[in-house]
Amino acid sequence: LKPSDVVAIGLSGQMHGSVFLDKAGKVIRPAILWNDQRTAKECEEIESRAGGRAKLIQMVANPALTGFTAPKVLWLRNNEPKNFAKTVKVLLPKDEIRRRLTGEFATEVSDASGTLLLDVVHRRWSQPLLDKFTSKDPFIPFPTPGASTAPTGSPTATPTGKPVPSDLAAKIRVDGTNYTVTSGDKVPGGSAAAFRVMGVTSGDVTFAVLDGKLENGDKSFSVNLGEQVTVTLDSGVSYEIRVLSIGARSGGGGSGGGKGHSISVLSINTQNGTATATFEVDGKTFADKRVGDVFSTSWGEIEVLAIDAAAQTVTIRHGDQTLKLYAGQVIIK
Repeated sequence: LKPSDVVAIGLSGQMHGSVFLDKAGKVIRPAILWNDQRTAKECEEIESRAGGRAKLIQMVANPALTGFTAPKVLWLRNNEPKNFAKTVKVLLPKDEIRRRLTGEFATEVSDASGTLLLDVVHRRWSQPLLDKFTSKDPFIPFPTPGASTAPTGSPTATPTGKPVPSDLAAKIRVDGTNYTVTSGDKVPGGSAAAFRVMGVTSGDVTFAVLDGKLENGDKSFSVNLGEQVTVTLDSGVSYEIRVLSIGARSGGGGSGGGKGHSISVLSINTQNGTATATFEVDGKTFADKRVGDVFSTSWGEIEVLAIDAAAQTVTIRHGDQTLKLYAGQVIIK
């Protein structure tokens, strides 16, 4: 194989691991990987500084778990102060491979969400959490997530081609109507379809224009998870497209007639001493459900088994499945 034959290189890897670099870009010590469980005390410290488990989940949509990246940084501070003092950058293992190939310090939101430092909703580092730590804690040197940090924006151009098979499905909203789509589906539904879904990744959905092109001449574009864009065709017709959630595929979606369902926990609260949870299933809201409640949805009947307001978790039963969800979590079944 000649180097000139290589068109692109794709990287994939484990989440959560920590590669510590000094000011010269040299690795300081062996990486601490996702399966390393030495950071229980550091997890307690993070939750304490954040103001408790529930507050932490509000900031970064996750509790402090020993596998995550941020506790490993604190472990280095507590147990290897000399190495900690040398640390200028902290990269995930996959991103260290990218740096060696390209010289670029970068990450993307799916991996960044596993650091325990990302504001998942707004797709940026969680400044409220960072503010809980002193300037001696090297959290800010993390590379910047590559995806857009704004809730709205412009579509990102991508190469055209055939739809790329994927095990993922996405819940999207086109001009106010929700669709669950997988690669190959067309939206909006029916004869009004203007776009084909070319691919779904953990961080974005790629669309191709079916007839004509965008006003800037592009034939395809990507929309990041959580982002809303205005897409204008060369005919002058505009569409508002938002990617609401991305999850495991379960039979297709969108106008292709699939059976994917989006289930999310919008909020968990306490009313007069009783914990309640508000759900959204396929765009419909089911408010203030209590333990023992059974309610019918487009996904089927859901029974609320337990609600932990402090931990911001709710346990539900659907058929023979028992699921534990965090507030703000979205799944596709």
